[in-house]
Amino acid sequence: MTRDSIIIIGAGIGGLSTGCYARMNGYRTTIFEMHKRPGGCCTSWTRKGYTFDFCIHNLSASSESSKTRMVWDELGAFRDARTFGFKESVQVEDERGRVLRMVTDLESLKEQMHSLAPDDAIAIDEYIKGVGKMRGFDMFTMMLGGIGPKLSILRYLPSLNKWGKVTMQQYGERF
Repeated sequence: MTRDSIIIIGAGIGGLSTGCYARMNGYRTTIFEMHKRPGGCCTSWTRKGYTFDFCIHNLSASSESSKTRMVWDELGAFRDARTFGFKESVQVEDERGRVLRMVTDLESLKEQMHSLAPDDAIAIDEYIKGVGKMRGFDMFTMMLGGIGPKLSILRYLPSLNKWGKVTMQQYGERF
């Protein structure tokens, strides 16, 4: 065991994970957090009987099939907890009551987007095509591995670049 120590600023997911891995490797750790409790962006709070969950979108790669699940399991993050892969991640409503549900089914998402913004058909189609090509990309696994996983993003860059160009052509300076 080494007597080296580490000071960590912030008790969010990154700080807590760093502290856990440092301890696993023999370091003494001290974590400083300015809030009353740990969790950072992965917290929720209750106000006037409503629970506001700021966490759910930050628990990426928590499904059983995710390659990154290994890290969550290693840290004990889901001990005695079940995780779910939802078909809808976000729902947005505009001032006129129109709703867009960000769903995992790309055909359904495309139909919704076309019905809400038919004039943006070209950008929508390119966006959906780009998302389809990115489906196999696991950003969190890329960050965990060595150079190989990091280089894996290269095959996705043409799709991202093409969508960006179409969007700029469609929206110009407004985007």
